Amino acid sequence: MSNLDEKLMSATGAVIIDGDIIGTAWLFSDGYLLTAAHVLCRDVDHDTGEHDGLYDHVQIQFGSYALRPAQRYHLDFQPEKGIDFAILKMDVNELPRNCLPLPIACVESLHAKSEIKAYGYGETLGYPTTGNGTYSGLANVPKYRLFRLRSGELADSGFSGAAIYSLPLERVVALEMKATTAFSDVRNTVIAMPLYRVGQLWPKDLPMPVELEMAWQEYSEQKAEVERQRQAEKRKRLAEAQRRREKERQAELERKRPWIQKSENLIVWKKDGKEMVRVPEGEFVYGDDKRKYDLPEFWIDKTPVTVAEYRQFLEATKHDPPSGFRVKKESWEKIDWSKFIQDTKLYQEYQHHPIIYVTWFCAQAYADWSGKRLPTEMEWEKAARGPDGRRYPWGDEKPTAKRCNFGNNIGGTTPVGQYSPAGDSPYDCVDMSGNVWEWCSSEFKDYPYQADDGREDLTRTNVRRVLRGGAFNYPTGNLRAASRDNGYPYNSGYDFGFRLISSPFGSGILTS
Repeated sequence: MSNLDEKLMSATGAVIIDGDIIGTAWLFSDGYLLTAAHVLCRDVDHDTGEHDGLYDHVQIQFGSYALRPAQRYHLDFQPEKGIDFAILKMDVNELPRNCLPLPIACVESLHAKSEIKAYGYGETLGYPTTGNGTYSGLANVPKYRLFRLRSGELADSGFSGAAIYSLPLERVVALEMKATTAFSDVRNTVIAMPLYRVGQLWPKDLPMPVELEMAWQEYSEQKAEVERQRQAEKRKRLAEAQRRREKERQAELERKRPWIQKSENLIVWKKDGKEMVRVPEGEFVYGDDKRKYDLPEFWIDKTPVTVAEYRQFLEATKHDPPSGFRVKKESWEKIDWSKFIQDTKLYQEYQHHPIIYVTWFCAQAYADWSGKRLPTEMEWEKAARGPDGRRYPWGDEKPTAKRCNFGNNIGGTTPVGQYSPAGDSPYDCVDMSGNVWEWCSSEFKDYPYQADDGREDLTRTNVRRVLRGGAFNYPTGNLRAASRDNGYPYNSGYDFGFRLISSPFGSGILTS
């Protein structure tokens, strides 16, 4: 006989009523034994739990030792809930010397096909024997866990109450309840009540044996740790789901918003592909008499709108093209737009020059198509000179041929950005002095500037509108950031262009 069989045999006794073996009990703590509750019931119905009362006198026999009396300590029999256990109490002095409590563990399940062993007193066999089997899953009792065990040896009714010993855990993990035919897929199946249920159901008014208390505490700690891990995993999944939703939201926002963020101060407008730079909120100095005006943040095209960019607008909208284009051959001359764009070599030479011969209405049409708008003259001036009131975009130094296109030193327009970075504004805008005049949304009125005095009323079509920045054929006085010119909305010329912004319209406060 193996050491394990000896251990099981010494701690296991037959439950005897009126001289008959009716079940098995086993020692799990000094003086405390476990058995199945129905073993102690008269004429019991295993399905409903109904019975004709409890046996009065219970005796336990350990092997060949004499019968020992036992008293019922606690009994709980609710078969519909998978509850079937009874605690018997004996005088420790009545126990055989080699009868030591079996080690126990509270677990909710075992590994599939995990080997188990039990030692019991088969009623039909009439003598003690060892039963072997495997763990085969959980019985289908709603909200309750019962072990399913495959073994013909354990199916004898005298094994009711036997300890189910897990070989991998080297602990008793369950209490055999009964053999069953409820599982058509498995023959010779018994169901057993896990010991954690005993700890779970232990009456609060009775002291729990120390061995069960320790096993229950270990189970509770493991359960709490599993719950902590489950909650941590749940939080992780929720956080991942939240990050995924946020990523999807950001992707949707990115898809819907009309620009692509390149950096804190640079975006690309999707519609026309233009780079735009950020002009932060705050006060700036405007005009020659240096009044102050406060503006919210806005984004402005880094360069004037080019020939190529305007061409894509014309092709997308079928808008009337400019009246022509001025190019330098033997002399500067105006040619028809359609001939200009059909001349591949000529078009490639000028495609990155600012568009010219555009009216204020043309600039507004482009703005409507792109989803942007013309700047007010305050917005244009702040983008050109920054907050410090400088005279030119680059500072107070006089214009030179290295900073901008002016005074007919070239004799016509130049590609946008040709003078960058030497001629750039504090916000990296290029060509804000020279090259071409740029349309603003504002009506040309006297200072101080007031956004709400009607000058930003775009429905007024027969009033002069502001032009800013000077042009390739103008002297230095017109290159000042504060310099203003004007034209009627239907005017156009070989030095009229524009750039756009994105921001709430016409906002700002005169501060001094």
